[in-house]
Amino acid sequence: MRASIVLHLWRYYDINEVNVIENGFAQEFRNAQRNLAINQAAGINSFAPNTGVPGLSPLPIFDAAFGERGTQGALLPASGYANGTFITNLQQGEAGALANALAGANGNSSYLCRMVGSALGPCAALGYTAPGPYPINFFQVNPFAAGRAENLLTDDGWSRYNGLQLQYRQRYAGSLTMVANYTYARTWTNRYSDSPATQVSTAGSIWTVRDDSFNEGPVEYSLRHAFQSYWTYDLPFGAGRRIVIDNPVANALGGGWTVSGVIRIQSGRPFYLTSGRLTFNQYDSGVVLNGLSVEDLQRMIDVRPGPNGTELFVDPRLIGADGRANPQVLLSPTTPGEHGQRIWLYGPRFWNVDLGLAKRFKAGGGTFSVEALFLDLFNNTNFLVGNQSNDFGFNVNINSTTFGQTTSTTQTTVGPRNVQLRFLASW
Repeated sequence: MRASIVLHLWRYYDINEVNVIENGFAQEFRNAQRNLAINQAAGINSFAPNTGVPGLSPLPIFDAAFGERGTQGALLPASGYANGTFITNLQQGEAGALANALAGANGNSSYLCRMVGSALGPCAALGYTAPGPYPINFFQVNPFAAGRAENLLTDDGWSRYNGLQLQYRQRYAGSLTMVANYTYARTWTNRYSDSPATQVSTAGSIWTVRDDSFNEGPVEYSLRHAFQSYWTYDLPFGAGRRIVIDNPVANALGGGWTVSGVIRIQSGRPFYLTSGRLTFNQYDSGVVLNGLSVEDLQRMIDVRPGPNGTELFVDPRLIGADGRANPQVLLSPTTPGEHGQRIWLYGPRFWNVDLGLAKRFKAGGGTFSVEALFLDLFNNTNFLVGNQSNDFGFNVNINSTTFGQTTSTTQTTVGPRNVQLRFLASW
């Protein structure tokens, strides 16, 4: 048994994470969703509260952002209540995405400046002469970096390893020598990154400062099960062996051979599921699992032929008719101000067998060696979840139209079966 923990790993987090909770934006977002449904039922594609349709709720935050309150003038509907992107955000529950847009994402400060006015220096420079109805840090801690990340580098990252390691060794006995080892391990971290712990420039980021457990997952090179064995075996035929071959010609051909091999079998590397939905802040909100446990989902990870020359690494039942994840099982989060689950899975297993066949003999005063190597003996292709340049786990978006498909193979695969013949001679 072995256990270890590494502390003080570098990671960074965004102190400018968009706020939709304490400022009441999530609730106003829900009111805007209801307004949109009411207006659309009346044939109006807008979430404006002043269309004259009964049952609409007031939206003071949106009014301020769109210029319905203040001295700068109202925006055109296409930039405000009838904005197609904002309507999509409402339909998908993406409160974080809409808040990030109002906070100044992509360099558009017109919404934020209408809300805060001259209280924010850059807005005053743009001609906003009076304070707005909301404080400058309404959405973000540092509004002077409006719509941008403000990453704080810290060494509070950690990585924990627990494992059971077993090894069997057999010295040369009965023509066989062997070493076999097996490891069962669990590695866990709050810093998911494929860069070295000392490489500060690419230290792992986190998804939210509100709930650090949401950032926890397996280490990117975690292997739950790993078995490896290498061995040699002297075939019992030939001079000096159990089955003596008296005929010199037959002994030269069939005697004195040694077989060796290397076997490696291990679990797949980890990856996590994303949805691309921003319901909680400006970072991915994970997924929602319906009717299955994570363990059930893990049992549905396996390789099988897919469409258009690809391979599937998930059970076809997890894939919908349009190529995305089956919405009856894997859904996108839709609740404003809440995130889904961060689901980590392990990809397809890896296995490989190499075999060697060798013979040494003497003739004419010299020593000769003949060897045949069969690398990747069974011509097995080990598929990887991710791209070919990254042997580590990575994310899989359930809303991709190629969900569950891969054409990448792990870099540790030696490729198609490789047969090498060697002949050595010495005098």
